[in-house]
Amino acid sequence: MKYISDVSYNAAIYCRLSKDDEQAGESVSIETQKMLLSGYCINQDFEIVETYIDDGFSGLNFNRPSFRR
Repeated sequence: MKYISDVSYNAAIYCRLSKDDEQAGESVSIETQKMLLSGYCINQDFEIVETYIDDGFSGLNFNRPSFRR
């Protein structure tokens, strides 16, 4: 049950897929991540203010462009 309040939330979506994925271009999994995270934000009434994507970067690498943004 949702309650009406004066509080609003901003959200950023972050998607990452390792370079171990062999697909060319933006991965299907990135699209799936964006869809699921966007759906969650919409369901929670969060405003999505930015989407960050690091496709092809290992999670062990903290020098990912969108992660650093």
